[in-house]
Amino acid sequence: VAGPEDGRWRCLPDKPSAECEHPWCSGHVSDLESNGWVYSDRECGFRIFTKEEAWECLSNRWLFMWGDSNMLDFLRNLLIFGLDYPPPSWANISTWEMNRVVEQPLFVNPRRPDQAVRVTYIFNGHHETMGDWLGLDSLKNKAYREKLEIHFNGSAGHPDTFIFNSGLHDGLHFEEVGGFAKAVGRAADFWRHVIRPLTERVGKKIRVLLRTTVAPAGPARWNKSNPQKMEDYNAILLEGFRKRFRGMQVIDAFDVTFPFHYDFNYSDGGHYGRPPGIHRWPWFDKPHHYFVEVMLVHMMLNSICSGDPSASTVSSSSS
Repeated sequence: VAGPEDGRWRCLPDKPSAECEHPWCSGHVSDLESNGWVYSDRECGFRIFTKEEAWECLSNRWLFMWGDSNMLDFLRNLLIFGLDYPPPSWANISTWEMNRVVEQPLFVNPRRPDQAVRVTYIFNGHHETMGDWLGLDSLKNKAYREKLEIHFNGSAGHPDTFIFNSGLHDGLHFEEVGGFAKAVGRAADFWRHVIRPLTERVGKKIRVLLRTTVAPAGPARWNKSNPQKMEDYNAILLEGFRKRFRGMQVIDAFDVTFPFHYDFNYSDGGHYGRPPGIHRWPWFDKPHHYFVEVMLVHMMLNSICSGDPSASTVSSSSS
Protein backbone atom coordinates (compact mmCIF):
# COMPACT_ATOMS: atom_id res chain seq x y z
CA VAL A 1 0.00 0.00 0.00
CA ALA A 2 1.49 3.33 -1.03
CA GLY A 3 1.60 6.07 1.56
CA PRO A 4 -0.21 9.26 0.52
CA GLU A 5 2.70 11.62 1.11
CA ASP A 6 5.69 9.90 2.63
CA GLY A 7 6.53 7.55 -0.23
CA ARG A 8 6.42 4.36 1.83
CA TRP A 9 4.88 0.94 1.25
CA ARG A 10 3.52 -0.67 4.37
CA CYS A 11 3.09 -4.38 4.02
CA LEU A 12 -0.38 -5.71 4.87
CA PRO A 13 -1.54 -2.63 6.81
CA ASP A 14 -4.97 -4.23 7.26
CA LYS A 15 -3.36 -7.35 8.79
CA PRO A 16 -0.85 -6.07 11.37
CA SER A 17 -0.59 -9.49 13.05
CA ALA A 18 0.18 -11.47 9.88
CA GLU A 19 3.10 -13.78 10.59
CA CYS A 20 6.02 -14.59 8.31
CA GLU A 21 6.10 -18.15 7.00
CA HIS A 22 8.15 -20.66 9.00
CA PRO A 23 10.97 -21.69 8.59
CA TRP A 24 12.09 -18.88 6.25
CA CYS A 25 11.48 -16.13 8.77
CA SER A 26 9.57 -15.24 11.91
CA GLY A 27 7.76 -12.14 13.12
CA HIS A 28 5.17 -9.77 11.69
CA VAL A 29 5.39 -9.21 7.95
CA SER A 30 3.68 -5.85 8.47
CA ASP A 31 6.89 -4.51 10.06
CA LEU A 32 8.61 -4.66 6.68
CA GLU A 33 8.08 -2.36 3.71
CA SER A 34 8.11 -3.36 0.06
CA ASN A 35 6.69 -2.63 -3.35
CA GLY A 36 6.74 -6.32 -4.19
CA TRP A 37 10.43 -7.03 -3.64
CA VAL A 38 11.21 -9.99 -1.38
CA TYR A 39 14.48 -10.63 0.42
CA SER A 40 14.95 -14.36 0.98
CA ASP A 41 17.51 -15.97 3.24
CA ARG A 42 17.10 -19.73 3.08
CA GLU A 43 20.19 -20.50 5.12
CA CYS A 44 18.69 -19.47 8.43
CA GLY A 45 15.47 -18.22 9.95
CA PHE A 46 15.25 -14.45 9.55
CA ARG A 47 13.64 -12.55 12.40
CA ILE A 48 11.45 -9.50 11.73
CA PHE A 49 11.74 -7.48 14.92
CA THR A 50 8.93 -5.55 16.51
CA LYS A 51 9.80 -2.18 18.02
CA GLU A 52 9.48 -3.72 21.48
CA GLU A 53 11.88 -6.55 20.60
CA ALA A 54 14.37 -4.14 19.07
CA TRP A 55 14.41 -2.03 22.24
CA GLU A 56 14.72 -5.17 24.37
CA CYS A 57 17.78 -6.21 22.39
CA LEU A 58 19.56 -2.85 22.13
CA SER A 59 18.80 -1.53 25.60
CA ASN A 60 21.95 -1.02 27.71
CA ARG A 61 24.18 -1.40 24.65
CA TRP A 62 26.71 1.07 23.31
CA LEU A 63 26.84 1.06 19.51
CA PHE A 64 29.97 2.59 17.99
CA MET A 65 29.44 3.36 14.29
CA TRP A 66 32.42 4.25 12.10
CA GLY A 67 31.54 4.90 8.47
CA ASP A 68 30.47 7.18 5.66
CA SER A 69 27.16 8.97 5.03
CA ASN A 70 25.43 5.64 4.41
CA MET A 71 26.24 4.68 7.98
CA LEU A 72 24.83 7.98 9.18
CA ASP A 73 21.62 7.27 7.25
CA PHE A 74 21.62 3.81 8.78
CA LEU A 75 21.67 5.28 12.27
CA ARG A 76 18.84 7.64 11.40
CA ASN A 77 16.70 4.85 9.97
CA LEU A 78 17.48 2.47 12.82
CA LEU A 79 15.98 5.07 15.14
CA ILE A 80 12.94 5.72 12.94
CA PHE A 81 12.10 2.26 11.63
CA GLY A 82 13.71 -0.07 14.13
CA LEU A 83 12.97 1.74 17.39
CA ASP A 84 10.12 4.10 16.46
CA TYR A 85 12.13 6.89 18.06
CA PRO A 86 11.24 10.53 17.35
CA PRO A 87 13.98 11.75 14.97
CA PRO A 88 16.39 14.15 16.71
CA SER A 89 16.87 17.61 15.23
CA TRP A 90 20.23 16.59 13.72
CA ALA A 91 18.51 13.76 11.80
CA ASN A 92 16.84 16.10 9.32
CA ILE A 93 17.79 14.96 5.82
CA SER A 94 18.58 18.52 4.69
CA THR A 95 21.24 18.93 7.39
CA TRP A 96 22.30 15.29 7.61
CA GLU A 97 25.61 15.71 5.80
CA MET A 98 26.65 18.41 8.26
CA ASN A 99 26.68 15.93 11.14
CA ARG A 100 30.01 14.17 10.90
CA VAL A 101 30.11 13.24 14.58
CA VAL A 102 27.09 12.11 16.61
CA GLU A 103 27.50 11.60 20.34
CA GLN A 104 24.29 10.64 22.09
CA PRO A 105 24.82 9.53 25.69
CA LEU A 106 21.44 7.82 25.67
CA PHE A 107 18.46 7.35 23.38
CA VAL A 108 15.70 6.62 25.88
CA ASN A 109 12.63 4.64 24.85
CA PRO A 110 9.79 7.19 25.10
CA ARG A 111 7.39 4.40 26.03
CA ARG A 112 9.68 2.69 28.58
CA PRO A 113 12.11 5.05 30.35
CA ASP A 114 13.99 2.06 31.78
CA GLN A 115 15.25 1.18 28.28
CA ALA A 116 18.00 3.17 26.57
CA VAL A 117 20.77 2.69 24.03
CA ARG A 118 23.96 4.71 23.64
CA VAL A 119 25.27 5.54 20.16
CA THR A 120 28.47 7.07 18.85
CA TYR A 121 28.95 7.80 15.16
CA ILE A 122 32.17 9.17 13.63
CA PHE A 123 32.55 9.87 9.93
CA ASN A 124 35.41 8.07 8.19
CA GLY A 125 35.40 9.70 4.74
CA HIS A 126 37.97 12.26 5.89
CA HIS A 127 39.76 13.24 9.09
CA GLU A 128 38.55 16.86 8.77
CA THR A 129 34.98 17.66 9.78
CA MET A 130 33.89 18.88 6.35
CA GLY A 131 36.35 16.90 4.25
CA ASP A 132 35.52 14.14 1.77
CA TRP A 133 36.93 11.45 -0.53
CA LEU A 134 39.83 10.30 1.63
CA GLY A 135 38.36 7.09 3.00
CA LEU A 136 40.55 4.78 5.02
CA ASP A 137 43.52 7.10 4.60
CA SER A 138 41.78 9.37 7.13
CA LEU A 139 43.50 7.15 9.70
CA LYS A 140 46.88 8.60 8.71
CA ASN A 141 45.95 11.69 10.72
CA LYS A 142 47.17 11.34 14.32
CA ALA A 143 44.53 13.64 15.87
CA TYR A 144 41.79 11.68 14.12
CA ARG A 145 43.14 8.36 15.42
CA GLU A 146 43.25 9.76 18.94
CA LYS A 147 39.64 10.92 18.63
CA LEU A 148 38.63 7.36 17.81
CA GLU A 149 40.81 5.70 20.45
CA ILE A 150 39.45 7.75 23.33
CA HIS A 151 36.13 5.90 23.13
CA PHE A 152 37.87 2.59 23.80
CA ASN A 153 40.10 3.49 26.73
CA GLY A 154 37.54 2.18 29.20
CA SER A 155 37.56 5.29 31.37
CA ALA A 156 33.79 5.78 31.00
CA GLY A 157 32.67 2.35 29.91
CA HIS A 158 33.24 1.11 26.40
CA PRO A 159 31.29 0.21 23.26
CA ASP A 160 30.12 -3.39 23.11
CA THR A 161 29.22 -3.30 19.41
CA PHE A 162 31.46 -1.92 16.66
CA ILE A 163 29.71 -1.37 13.29
CA PHE A 164 31.74 -0.02 10.37
CA ASN A 165 31.73 0.46 6.62
CA SER A 166 33.94 2.05 4.00
CA GLY A 167 34.07 2.09 0.24
CA LEU A 168 32.55 4.94 -1.76
CA HIS A 169 35.14 7.46 -0.59
CA ASP A 170 37.86 4.83 -1.01
CA GLY A 171 36.73 4.17 -4.56
CA LEU A 172 37.39 7.79 -5.49
CA HIS A 173 40.59 8.10 -3.48
CA PHE A 174 42.31 4.82 -4.36
CA GLU A 175 42.66 4.35 -8.09
CA GLU A 176 44.70 1.16 -7.72
CA VAL A 177 43.73 -1.99 -5.86
CA GLY A 178 47.16 -2.32 -4.25
CA GLY A 179 46.89 1.04 -2.51
CA PHE A 180 43.47 0.21 -1.13
CA ALA A 181 44.60 -3.22 0.07
CA LYS A 182 47.44 -1.60 2.03
CA ALA A 183 45.01 0.91 3.54
CA VAL A 184 42.71 -1.95 4.59
CA GLY A 185 45.63 -3.67 6.31
CA ARG A 186 46.54 -0.47 8.17
CA ALA A 187 42.92 0.12 9.20
CA ALA A 188 42.39 -3.45 10.38
CA ASP A 189 45.63 -3.36 12.38
CA PHE A 190 44.66 -0.04 13.93
CA TRP A 191 41.29 -1.34 15.13
CA ARG A 192 42.78 -4.61 16.32
CA HIS A 193 45.29 -2.69 18.46
CA VAL A 194 42.49 -0.47 19.78
CA ILE A 195 39.99 -3.22 20.57
CA ARG A 196 42.23 -6.09 21.65
CA PRO A 197 43.70 -4.47 24.80
CA LEU A 198 40.22 -3.40 25.87
CA THR A 199 38.76 -6.88 25.52
CA GLU A 200 41.69 -8.34 27.45
CA ARG A 201 41.33 -5.75 30.20
CA VAL A 202 37.57 -6.04 30.70
CA GLY A 203 37.31 -9.74 29.89
CA LYS A 204 34.44 -9.22 27.50
CA LYS A 205 34.46 -9.49 23.73
CA ILE A 206 33.16 -6.76 21.45
CA ARG A 207 30.85 -7.70 18.62
CA VAL A 208 32.21 -6.50 15.26
CA LEU A 209 29.94 -5.96 12.25
CA LEU A 210 30.97 -4.94 8.74
CA ARG A 211 28.28 -3.24 6.64
CA THR A 212 29.45 -3.57 3.04
CA THR A 213 29.34 -0.64 0.64
CA VAL A 214 26.15 -0.04 -1.34
CA ALA A 215 26.05 -0.41 -5.11
CA PRO A 216 26.18 3.13 -6.62
CA ALA A 217 23.09 3.82 -8.71
CA GLY A 218 22.06 5.70 -11.82
CA PRO A 219 24.77 7.93 -13.36
CA ALA A 220 26.93 7.23 -10.28
CA ARG A 221 27.57 3.79 -11.79
CA TRP A 222 30.09 5.43 -14.13
CA ASN A 223 32.27 7.27 -11.62
CA LYS A 224 35.41 5.93 -9.93
CA SER A 225 33.28 4.26 -7.25
CA ASN A 226 31.44 2.10 -9.78
CA PRO A 227 29.63 -1.10 -8.69
CA GLN A 228 32.23 -3.45 -10.21
CA LYS A 229 35.03 -1.72 -8.34
CA MET A 230 33.05 -1.55 -5.11
CA GLU A 231 32.28 -5.27 -5.23
CA ASP A 232 36.02 -5.99 -5.37
CA TYR A 233 36.80 -3.41 -2.68
CA ASN A 234 34.15 -4.96 -0.44
CA ALA A 235 35.86 -8.34 -0.80
CA ILE A 236 39.27 -6.86 0.06
CA LEU A 237 37.84 -5.04 3.10
CA LEU A 238 36.09 -8.20 4.28
CA GLU A 239 39.19 -10.36 3.90
CA GLY A 240 41.45 -7.84 5.63
CA PHE A 241 39.27 -7.46 8.71
CA ARG A 242 38.34 -11.14 9.00
CA LYS A 243 42.04 -11.93 9.42
CA ARG A 244 42.10 -9.72 12.51
CA PHE A 245 38.58 -10.33 13.84
CA ARG A 246 37.47 -13.95 13.95
CA GLY A 247 33.70 -14.30 13.95
CA MET A 248 33.10 -10.85 12.45
CA GLN A 249 29.56 -10.60 11.11
CA VAL A 250 28.54 -9.03 7.80
CA ILE A 251 25.54 -6.92 6.83
CA ASP A 252 25.69 -7.23 3.05
CA ALA A 253 24.38 -3.87 1.88
CA PHE A 254 25.93 -4.35 -1.57
CA ASP A 255 23.93 -7.52 -2.19
CA VAL A 256 20.69 -5.94 -0.98
CA THR A 257 21.09 -2.73 -3.00
CA PHE A 258 22.49 -4.19 -6.24
CA PRO A 259 19.08 -5.12 -7.77
CA PHE A 260 18.06 -1.44 -7.52
CA HIS A 261 21.21 0.30 -8.77
CA TYR A 262 20.32 0.69 -12.44
CA ASP A 263 18.48 3.99 -12.07
CA PHE A 264 17.46 6.67 -9.56
CA ASN A 265 14.13 5.04 -8.73
CA TYR A 266 15.28 3.83 -5.31
CA SER A 267 18.22 6.05 -4.35
CA ASP A 268 19.87 9.37 -5.00
CA GLY A 269 22.86 7.56 -6.50
CA GLY A 270 24.86 6.89 -3.37
CA HIS A 271 22.23 6.52 -0.62
CA TYR A 272 19.32 4.09 -0.34
CA GLY A 273 18.17 5.48 3.00
CA ARG A 274 17.03 8.82 1.57
CA PRO A 275 14.42 10.02 -0.94
CA PRO A 276 15.38 8.80 -4.44
CA GLY A 277 16.66 11.04 -7.21
CA ILE A 278 13.34 11.07 -9.05
CA HIS A 279 10.29 12.94 -7.78
CA ARG A 280 7.66 10.52 -9.00
CA TRP A 281 7.37 7.12 -10.61
CA PRO A 282 5.37 6.74 -13.82
CA TRP A 283 3.21 4.10 -12.14
CA PHE A 284 2.85 5.81 -8.76
CA ASP A 285 2.82 9.42 -7.68
CA LYS A 286 5.44 8.89 -4.98
CA PRO A 287 8.58 6.74 -5.29
CA HIS A 288 9.29 4.49 -2.34
CA HIS A 289 12.14 5.82 -0.23
CA TYR A 290 13.18 3.40 2.44
CA PHE A 291 12.26 -0.24 1.97
CA VAL A 292 15.85 -1.32 1.22
CA GLU A 293 17.09 0.41 4.36
CA VAL A 294 14.31 -1.10 6.47
CA MET A 295 15.54 -4.56 5.51
CA LEU A 296 19.13 -3.62 6.35
CA VAL A 297 17.98 -2.45 9.79
CA HIS A 298 16.39 -5.84 10.44
CA MET A 299 19.53 -7.57 9.17
CA MET A 300 21.56 -5.62 11.72
CA LEU A 301 19.13 -6.50 14.50
CA ASN A 302 19.41 -10.18 13.55
CA SER A 303 23.20 -9.91 13.75
CA ILE A 304 23.28 -8.15 17.10
CA CYS A 305 20.33 -9.78 18.82
CA SER A 306 20.71 -13.40 17.74
CA GLY A 307 23.24 -15.99 18.80
CA ASP A 308 26.31 -15.62 20.98
CA PRO A 309 26.67 -11.98 22.13
CA SER A 310 30.44 -12.55 22.35
CA ALA A 311 30.79 -13.88 18.81
CA SER A 312 33.72 -11.72 17.67
CA THR A 313 37.23 -12.38 18.86
CA VAL A 314 40.38 -10.46 18.03
CA SER A 315 43.12 -12.43 16.31
CA SER A 316 46.68 -11.99 17.47
CA SER A 317 47.85 -12.39 13.88
CA SER A 318 48.38 -9.39 11.66
CA SER A 319 49.03 -11.39 8.51
